[in-house]
Amino acid sequence: MLMEDEAPPAKDKVVVTRKELFVNIREKIHEEKALVALPLCLLLFAMFLGMVIWHERNTDRQAFVDAINTDILENAVFEYDGPLMLMGFKNMQDVHSIRDMWEFFILGMWPQMMWQNSDGVVGRYLNFNQIIGGARLMTQTFIETEGRCVSRIASKFHMKCMIAYEDDLTAVGGDDLAQQPRGEETSTWSSGPMYDSSAQKSKEYFMYQNQTLNFTWPLHLSKLRNLRANNFINRTSRQVIMSVVMFNADLHMLALVEVIFFQSRTGTVWSMLRTMPLDPNVLRDVFPVIVFDMLWLVLLFLGPASDFATFIRLAHRVGIFRMKPHVPHGLAWYFIDVVGVVCGLILIFTLSAFITQTLNIQKFIVDNFDQIQYDTATFDRLITDVEQAVHKDHLLYRSVLLIYPINLLVRLGIAFGMQPRLSITPRIIVQAFTDLYHFVIVFMTVIICFAMISFIIYGRDLDDYSTFPRALLTSVRMAFGDIDWDQLSVVAYVFSSSFYAVFQCVVGLILFNVLLAIVVDSYEDVRNTLGTSTPTLRMQIQEYIGDRRRIWRKEKIALPVLWMNCFEEFQLNMFDDVPVTSDELVKAVPGLSREQAKSLFDDVITKREISDNKNVKLTHVMTAAERIEKAFQQLPTMFSRFSAEDSIRSPRFPAEQKWPPTYVTLPTDELDTEREDSNLNLSNLTAVLKYARALAANDTPLVQSAIDLALADSAEDTDLPSPKKVSYLLIDNPGT
Repeated sequence: MLMEDEAPPAKDKVVVTRKELFVNIREKIHEEKALVALPLCLLLFAMFLGMVIWHERNTDRQAFVDAINTDILENAVFEYDGPLMLMGFKNMQDVHSIRDMWEFFILGMWPQMMWQNSDGVVGRYLNFNQIIGGARLMTQTFIETEGRCVSRIASKFHMKCMIAYEDDLTAVGGDDLAQQPRGEETSTWSSGPMYDSSAQKSKEYFMYQNQTLNFTWPLHLSKLRNLRANNFINRTSRQVIMSVVMFNADLHMLALVEVIFFQSRTGTVWSMLRTMPLDPNVLRDVFPVIVFDMLWLVLLFLGPASDFATFIRLAHRVGIFRMKPHVPHGLAWYFIDVVGVVCGLILIFTLSAFITQTLNIQKFIVDNFDQIQYDTATFDRLITDVEQAVHKDHLLYRSVLLIYPINLLVRLGIAFGMQPRLSITPRIIVQAFTDLYHFVIVFMTVIICFAMISFIIYGRDLDDYSTFPRALLTSVRMAFGDIDWDQLSVVAYVFSSSFYAVFQCVVGLILFNVLLAIVVDSYEDVRNTLGTSTPTLRMQIQEYIGDRRRIWRKEKIALPVLWMNCFEEFQLNMFDDVPVTSDELVKAVPGLSREQAKSLFDDVITKREISDNKNVKLTHVMTAAERIEKAFQQLPTMFSRFSAEDSIRSPRFPAEQKWPPTYVTLPTDELDTEREDSNLNLSNLTAVLKYARALAANDTPLVQSAIDLALADSAEDTDLPSPKKVSYLLIDNPGT
């Protein structure tokens, strides 16, 4: 730090080392790379978004699904009001027994879906959809035996229990299906009818063997009644599934419609209506699907290609284990490139496999159309292939589709991190990471504790608390304000009032405010670090465009070219801590102007000055001030170690001074000739602080700021002694 009576040295006289220079050049290359990568990442994200939108076609899918589900739930009714059958007042959701299942199929489902007479064409459904082949009715059952019931009471009644070979551990209540299945919550029973190997499957087919409904529907009705009489569905039937494949020509989309009934071991019947669309040919429209796919592929490999070329070139020169200091970008950048390419390739392969399968399904329908209408084996193969596509292969494709946006987010985060203004949020997360993950540990411990309490209070009465995972999820939702107070108060009003009040005080008022304090504190630190003169994104873009123009005019050399030339010149000695001059840099890089070289050196010196004068945190200053105050309190004891025979650099104590001394005399030879000997009063804290401030002129900014803070509380305001007049240390303890 320069003193008032000292002139700052010229920048061309300041020594710069190779390490400082090339670290600064590497940072500038990374900043340029991040600035270019930001629009490329945004463009890659836009192409990926467009590709997903046109491949998924969610609006068409939802319209297709809503039309079918609404018709079945609203119109496939049973339990009519009399012989005239004017009104049915039960639908699929009112099926609660085996009898209700048969009534629903015979009076509701088959007349409403299978036997619709639209345009006189068999299988035409809702005017725009065509049922392919017919329908398949399948049951999955378990074997019954008395030996399974390990109970003396059961043996008295000769009761039989079903043998479950594999318990569905993800189901609520295990394989008992104690609660209604919710989508993928019961992985075995609701992930598709063909993926439970332990169940025994029975299948019956209802084919459109004739093109007139007057001939087809009596056969179907007779077969349904025969199956009912022969107990095709009984107490051992665990799952009953009616499957139909239909096609919509306007949307060019297939759909697998599954009407499912789960029969739990308590006698409860759970219903599930599932319509799963499938696009049999996503490549039929060249634009815009193919355009988005090709642009995404180009952008996927465009960025990493040049990075990998530089990386391989350097690895060949210095070895893979000595790459870290020599690569122009951080290793994390190359790692993200590798992960992005790998995720992109996996996505390409899974998407290609899924598209190939859908094309095969389309080809199978076209080539075997007649057999599908008559032959049950061909029809069953069609349903099996569609089930495989919508239940298993599409799930794999969507899982990979979910991973790739995470990689894009990380790439954008790194690109944001190199722009000061955009880096505030990523830096806050990094700055507060240690406090955040400790907070998460405390937060999850508290939430788990409240989940256990809610599980005990409400587990017997409410579905959302019936299992501990559900209670835990419900507690997390409560933390964000999603609570059904009416439901809780009905179960236990007093317990609910206390539980809710304590939960909101601990989680809502305390923990969330602690989280807010952590984030705000980190935000203040980041903002203070960046300062007020931080360049904006617009300023960086303008500077980058100006540099590109000068490079194009041969007025400057691109930094990556400069880096590789320096690497050729200095090899493994690039980061040696030895002085380097602008003349050496000009000599090492052909075509480098002295103005650009001087600019690089000036940038290093400027950054060094900014780093030396960086503001110190108040907490650090207070800590240093406390340490200095303790040291001053120990001054008399520390001076007692000196004797009169010590070196002239030691203070001289007056002969009449009692021990320990209260003041010391500064050596004459250490003072200016125009100034007489002076005494330093050790009992005067202000004088001692000012004397220490002068001694700390060449010390770190932390020590200087700490002494200045202590001086701010002093009453006296005298001039500080010149640091050139004193050359010995007041305290022989570098730590203080």
